[in-house]
Amino acid sequence: MPHVIPLAILRDVRAVLRDGVTAEGAQCWTGYALLLIVGFGRIALANRYGELALAQVERLGRRDLWPRMAFIVYAVVRPWTTAMAEIVAPLRSIYARALEVGDLTIAVLGASMADLYAFHSGATLDDLRPQMEGTVQAIAQHGIASARAPHAELVRSVRILLDPAGADVRHAPTVSDDASAAIRFEIALNDLHRALLFGDPAA
Repeated sequence: MPHVIPLAILRDVRAVLRDGVTAEGAQCWTGYALLLIVGFGRIALANRYGELALAQVERLGRRDLWPRMAFIVYAVVRPWTTAMAEIVAPLRSIYARALEVGDLTIAVLGASMADLYAFHSGATLDDLRPQMEGTVQAIAQHGIASARAPHAELVRSVRILLDPAGADVRHAPTVSDDASAAIRFEIALNDLHRALLFGDPAA
């Protein structure tokens, strides 16, 4: 349940300080970074804890854990201090590294968030078409979408962005321009992100 997440984060931090760092335990620093931002407004300090998490998991050689931690750092922590345009490339790297270790949900989130940040930084839909179509193909190829899954809604929103006239009207409202389509895409991406964080089994 979301209201107990801060307590869980602090419990994990205490365990790391008491027992020492493991790769899994290093993940607590990303949660602590979010807590510092949301609860205390300590943005600069939060960025340092995000960097600490990535440095520790790299040092411990856990390539399988790096993409998930890096996604939280670059998609949630860094935007408080860094222009969105400067985060696009790291998010694309997260996509590639997540695919390498088989973390398909993080791969899709990384690619989709990169597309969203690029769009809000001035890229046109024509510029983003190859990447967005690749994201949809990755979802289909790896079989991680179902009729009710957040992944499926993300696929629909991308298709609306790329081809409003061909969108499935049973699942989508009329889209009149790129801005309204982008809003739908952002909502779908947020739903997928929330499903990941709060453990929706459909994600």
